[in-house]
Amino acid sequence: MVSPNFRLASQAQWQQAIKQPWHDQGIVWQQQDQVQLLLRDFHWQISCNTQLSSNDLQARIKQGLALNLALEDALLMAIQPWDTVDDEQIHHGLADLLATQVQDSRDPLPLHCQGVQDMGLYAVMPSIELVHACLDAGLTTVQLRHKGLSPDLEADLSQCQRLAKQYQAQVFVNDSWQQGLEAQVFGLHLGQEDCFTADLPAIAQRGLRLGLSTHGFAELLRAIRLTPSYVALGHVFATQTKDMPSTPQGLERLQQYLWLAKQSGVSCLAIGGIKEQHFNQLAQIGLSSVALVSAISQAEKPKAKAGQLREAWQQAVKQAQS
Repeated sequence: MVSPNFRLASQAQWQQAIKQPWHDQGIVWQQQDQVQLLLRDFHWQISCNTQLSSNDLQARIKQGLALNLALEDALLMAIQPWDTVDDEQIHHGLADLLATQVQDSRDPLPLHCQGVQDMGLYAVMPSIELVHACLDAGLTTVQLRHKGLSPDLEADLSQCQRLAKQYQAQVFVNDSWQQGLEAQVFGLHLGQEDCFTADLPAIAQRGLRLGLSTHGFAELLRAIRLTPSYVALGHVFATQTKDMPSTPQGLERLQQYLWLAKQSGVSCLAIGGIKEQHFNQLAQIGLSSVALVSAISQAEKPKAKAGQLREAWQQAVKQAQS
């Protein structure tokens, strides 16, 4: 896969970002406690641009924020030794980032989790009944994502394990890592915040597959370092399914995330607001797996819809590879 061109911003974008009205000497200084916390808690194992003045650093972080980067990503970009102003220069920033390891002091060692088979159309469902319907429709990878603590969690986890064996499928459980570990489910899917509380080495040692959510460059680099079974790249489009920590990333940034994930050898999928009308675009940039939530769960006939969307995704991937 060819590395997509990477510019943090063009000359025009740079100038526009600098001229934006920033209250109280700039939004960066309003967030200076967060910046200091990031610098203190995270070991940026990179070649930092040590020539930057405080004003230049502020300008670069403001630029990143104006381009809808999360604060952590804006800081990561700001301290890279890249010339981000020249609109004619094509930067090989992604290759530089791949060599960057965003290491948190709380990170465990690389986990070397067991891998996953081709995930294809990955359904994220709010109930065990919908998980079962998706598997019955021919999907091979499904996630149970309860909204809140379910009183039926123990029974549902037992069902997940049974269904995985019955359908020879990859059935993941969202968040409930302690119960999932005890039930010995096929796999767990965790958010970034869970990386600091879950017993990740125990999950890997027990043979459970592990998926990690990522929302930005820094989170993706941290996830790659942990060597999970797969990473979820998102959120791509606007979604009402859950509160998100970032703005929709769009196809261009998704392509950059995808390149980083593939170069590292970690399996990946795209998630967030994805509908059938997006399939061809997503397949064309090299994705082999996408996650759907409401497109299936809110359908009038979820099982039939899951089967139809599975065929549509397979067709989009086939056309993209031909």
